[in-house]
Amino acid sequence: MLQIKINSNKLFVYKKYTGKGGKGIMEKILEEMINLIENQKFNDLREYLKQVNSADFPSLFEELDKEKMILVYRILPKEKAAEVFAELDPDIQEDLINS
Repeated sequence: MLQIKINSNKLFVYKKYTGKGGKGIMEKILEEMINLIENQKFNDLREYLKQVNSADFPSLFEELDKEKMILVYRILPKEKAAEVFAELDPDIQEDLINS
């Protein structure tokens, strides 16, 4: 299982294996994203999001409220945002365009 942590403004990515009852990677990513948003650590969030696979964003966006989803999308670097946009459901694409 991949775990991503931010420490002293640096991003560390490493594998960690959990036993029974361990959270799934998507839950951990979502939890970290929400934590960074709530603590207004937007630079750290941007660095964190660079490490997330573009194909995972549709599932993550389904779990976020609209306001957080738009914030996360706008924080993405341009190239990553284009990759993510291509993966999204047309309804979510429309929400992002109209925001």
